Amino acid sequence: MDTVRHYVELYGDARFTSTTDDTRLYGERSGYWREVEGVRQWLFSTAGFKKAIGNADSKQAARLLATQGVLIPGRSKTVTQVKHSGGTSWFYVIQFNSDAE
Repeated sequence: MDTVRHYVELYGDARFTSTTDDTRLYGERSGYWREVEGVRQWLFSTAGFKKAIGNADSKQAARLLATQGVLIPGRSKTVTQVKHSGGTSWFYVIQFNSDAE
């Protein structure tokens, strides 16, 4: 989880935009973000998630993050379908609940 948090701290403003922002992101996009009940959720594309976890296995990383309560799984998958300014896509939904994580 520290690797994913570090990735967000490094690239949050540069590689993510709000799901409601239709401004084109120049450079490498890792996903979007949205606010849910006052908490920011980071919506990682598959490519963005793989970059964030480095050389780790994506299925194992997703299971670990879900076990830790950081990844919010979809109904039957580790990814969730989310509407954004460019349409609808599947994302790994990451939510850090406190600074202690």
